[in-house]
Amino acid sequence: MFDGLATTLGQHTDIELTGFTVADRWSYHQWLKNNPGFESAGHFLVKEWEITANPNRPPDLDRLSLFEKQLSWTDGAGPGVFGAIVADRRLLMGPDCTYTQDYRRRFSDDQLLCILERACIAMEKAFDTIKPDLVVGFVCNSLLEYLGFLFARARGIRFLNLRTSRIENRILLSDSHRDPAPEVAKTYANAASISTTGMAQAKQLIQNARSVTAKYEGVVSPSSNPARKISIPRNPLTAALRFSRSLSEYRSSGAAADNHCPGLIRPLWFGAVRNPILARRTQRMLRDHYVTSADLAERRYAVFPLHTEPEISLTLYGRPYLNQVEVVRAIALSLPSDMILVIKEHPWMVGKRSLGMYKKFLNIPRVRLAAPELNLRDLIAKSSLVTLLTGSSGLEASILERPVVTLGPNMVTLLPDSMAVRCRDLTELPETISNLLNKHKHNEAALERLYAAIVENTTEINLYSGLLGRTDSYSTEERSRDTDLSNLATFLLKRAKQSFAKVPEEYEVGSW
Repeated sequence: MFDGLATTLGQHTDIELTGFTVADRWSYHQWLKNNPGFESAGHFLVKEWEITANPNRPPDLDRLSLFEKQLSWTDGAGPGVFGAIVADRRLLMGPDCTYTQDYRRRFSDDQLLCILERACIAMEKAFDTIKPDLVVGFVCNSLLEYLGFLFARARGIRFLNLRTSRIENRILLSDSHRDPAPEVAKTYANAASISTTGMAQAKQLIQNARSVTAKYEGVVSPSSNPARKISIPRNPLTAALRFSRSLSEYRSSGAAADNHCPGLIRPLWFGAVRNPILARRTQRMLRDHYVTSADLAERRYAVFPLHTEPEISLTLYGRPYLNQVEVVRAIALSLPSDMILVIKEHPWMVGKRSLGMYKKFLNIPRVRLAAPELNLRDLIAKSSLVTLLTGSSGLEASILERPVVTLGPNMVTLLPDSMAVRCRDLTELPETISNLLNKHKHNEAALERLYAAIVENTTEINLYSGLLGRTDSYSTEERSRDTDLSNLATFLLKRAKQSFAKVPEEYEVGSW
């Protein structure tokens, strides 16, 4: 995607030098087959597998401390460089974390710090060599991409973060990876800056979302079966031969030594055998514990949508709340006495979360587990309260006129506190919930203004189903890849020409 974007941008503006970070050696090896001239084109490349390989020397803590100070941008504050480790699941979590809940450690403390030091040195060299005018990232969920954000901010270089708005197929190029996106917040605060067209689009989007389930591009539909399926080949013998060749190529490519590469057998085992079996077993063991819409018809309840583990909603946006069991416990014990908490599994986690984890949830007083095939929208529509860490559920709840309490950053916190509230201190959660339930009042004008602010700062791109080529995700409409790349390049140039975020003068290039 980014190579295509750079090529498309080159048709509109002069680019002297382009740099890329690359995280997965096997994927990169496969991609180079169709793009053999990429490395000889003169791009500056930072390959993560060279940084994570054999991290067995003691870390230089003084050097890391210096990077910590250099990469902070306000009076020594900021997210901290170790956040780059936390954001990258393949450093923080176990080797099977993509396919199941895996909390095993891959690296010791010293190894993680050694990797972090190497990464900082590599990114410093990249920035010194390229001297970029613009840095573009994608949700900052890898070690190098997160550091790219920190280096750009510290040096006063424009950074744009590509991510979805979770409204149909509209995407943001934001000055921050956090919510609320600063450009959306600015537009929302200045209602006069919203165009008539933007407001009309916003009203139509809200109307569309109320008439049908508000699916956004890339989302996965609810099911009691795993979201990612591996189909059985028609000719097993031919498939086995192809797999044998791929396995041989994988081993000879050097990818087996890359921490980011799970191999070829592990994905096949989890996708075709282990996860489907676990999903069926979980369904059988918990079916008497699931609540349905009929069970909830006469109950007053709050909803909490679970997140996949790991994902950026936890490792990046909701870092203080990585343990969802304790988050659910805190919410359930903070509700009024006549309410229960209904938790809804994320479709991506079906067949991945252990049965023991569900039992931990169900051991918490007043917690109920929704059947996985239930639509979250139906639960939200009849709820008395929606609670969440981050994510799109807050927007859907606001559209359905439900009060929202969020623990992490979320776009809905721009709305009046009679609609949505962020609780930053769990000791105040009972009072926060009680106050919102008592004073909740829907404000349609504010909701329209929020949607209009999002419209004014986004464009329509099929990001997951188109540019990233994910066939297992929802697509709002058919579009060609070239069209999406052209639209993204145009949008990027527009955003790059807008005013830069203010950065303290002491962090100018060369001041280190």
